[in-house]
Amino acid sequence: MTTWARANYSLITLAISVLFIVVYRLLNVHTHEISWDAFGYYLYLPSIFIHGDFLLNDISWIHQANETYHLTDTLYQLSASPSGEPMYFFLMGMSLFYLPFFFIAHLVALSFGFESDGFSAPYQYSLAIGCISYTIIGLVYLRKLLIKYFGDKAAGLTILLMVFGTNVIHHLTIKNLETVNVLFMLAVVSVYCIDRFYQYGKPRYLIISVIAAALMILVKPSEGVIIVLLLCWNACTISGLRGQLSQLLSHWKTLCIAGFGVILMAAPQLWYWYSKTGHLLYDSYVNPGVGLDFFSPHIWDVLFSYRKGWFVYTPLIAFVLAGLIWLTTKKPSLGLPIVVFVALELWVVSSWTEWWYGAAFSCRPMIVTYPFIAFGLAYFLERLFNFKSWARLALGTFIGLAALLSLFKYWQQEVGILDPYRMTGEYYWSTFLDTEWNASKQRLLLVRRTFDGNAKLQFPEYYGAVELSNAQSVAVENEFFSLLRTPYEELSDKDHVWIEVVVSGDSVLVRDELYIVSEMVREEGSYGYHAQPIDLSENHADTIRYLTPEVRDEADMVHVYIWNRNLKKLRLASVSILVLERDSEAK
Repeated sequence: MTTWARANYSLITLAISVLFIVVYRLLNVHTHEISWDAFGYYLYLPSIFIHGDFLLNDISWIHQANETYHLTDTLYQLSASPSGEPMYFFLMGMSLFYLPFFFIAHLVALSFGFESDGFSAPYQYSLAIGCISYTIIGLVYLRKLLIKYFGDKAAGLTILLMVFGTNVIHHLTIKNLETVNVLFMLAVVSVYCIDRFYQYGKPRYLIISVIAAALMILVKPSEGVIIVLLLCWNACTISGLRGQLSQLLSHWKTLCIAGFGVILMAAPQLWYWYSKTGHLLYDSYVNPGVGLDFFSPHIWDVLFSYRKGWFVYTPLIAFVLAGLIWLTTKKPSLGLPIVVFVALELWVVSSWTEWWYGAAFSCRPMIVTYPFIAFGLAYFLERLFNFKSWARLALGTFIGLAALLSLFKYWQQEVGILDPYRMTGEYYWSTFLDTEWNASKQRLLLVRRTFDGNAKLQFPEYYGAVELSNAQSVAVENEFFSLLRTPYEELSDKDHVWIEVVVSGDSVLVRDELYIVSEMVREEGSYGYHAQPIDLSENHADTIRYLTPEVRDEADMVHVYIWNRNLKKLRLASVSILVLERDSEAK
């Protein structure tokens, strides 16, 4: 039998998958591709090649670009050095993968009269279309790995199910400018090459594997856990690990070459950090509201919550992981390293305080593990082919339904039936088979938060009010006057509350004289900051409401105070504070 005949099934499914991805992506390209997180990853390129400002000393052009193209609601993509100078929030790893398509777009913009500012249509389209290539490379190498260890039919069906039955269909297509697309490719290339190195001992495979892993870290530092998988790949005993380590050390010259390549790639990032902060290594992810809390991971939420649960919105993963456990019992040298890697990745992913990862569909960051947990699905399918016909039919039906459910839920999110941020169990089941958006069901969702902090109280009839302080006269003489400072856990056990400050006075305040400032405070700083001017121009009274942000830790402090901007001596006749808490029974 020819190689072509043996590989026919997996090549056909790969071709189908690639064709769908290309067509689907081309039909969904728009002029806001470089927005939100992608905007932050990309900033290096226009800053360096258009504005000649590698250090990002001047950010006026960023404000101008955002005003022109409306790429983000808040500039969270910028950080600050210890001295207060502006810095890139994200590492430069993703910008390296955008680079060739940026140059193509810049040439097109200059040649055909488009704005050569880095954000006009040629740049948006070039990056979106160009990054399809990374998706294709990742799938090609996934097939190479699968057909080495499993039958061609199992490998082909695995590719088809992983592409069309999981959240891959969203994050490696429409969202291909985000990190997960590139990380998927780098992970599978790195492991494929280390697999070839352990088998054949050829230095080029080791160099490529090390560099691919280093690029993963440069894109997203937490992906350093890939090193564990590379060291343990296809080995589950002490002797096996020693053998592979000995093989690696025997190629110390190759490792030195690879290490030199890694240093060259990392040098611009290290130089940038040193130039801005005086440190070769620096954590630019300066945001007290989010971070890695390794000792309080949200594992249950990541797996089972209705907000973004991996098993809830990608139920096929249950069969995938079942197959992986089965594989581990039969071929521990292959399955056990993958299980260890997936467990570590899940721990890191769950430790990020914003564990729902924005508007992602299902659990976005776990896609990095898909090239390897796919081994579990391939093994499950390979064994399934040998089952009796009734068992094949029953299990095949369950697998098909799991894939179709994920596809249907993805469609519901794309047309707006499912909310990408605010899902609850009540809303999930009330819209389970809905094909149209229903306004009457919106009260079942989580509270609507806005990126600018100017949220409006919806469905007030479902909230109960508790007065924290009686109305009292307040003399404001200093710049700040504290009204409330208490741990969030003492206010509520719900996911949010509204803080309502009612102010009245006998005289009209000039606008911007006094502000009510509300924020959450922890050791690293404050987050959820919101300042609103007191307006006593009508009826000599004003009501100011503050929606608490996503609380990182229930011990974080809620702080509400008056800010006397102009340092005038003023008196407020009455100030009272209420807490509005959602009545759980009202849902």
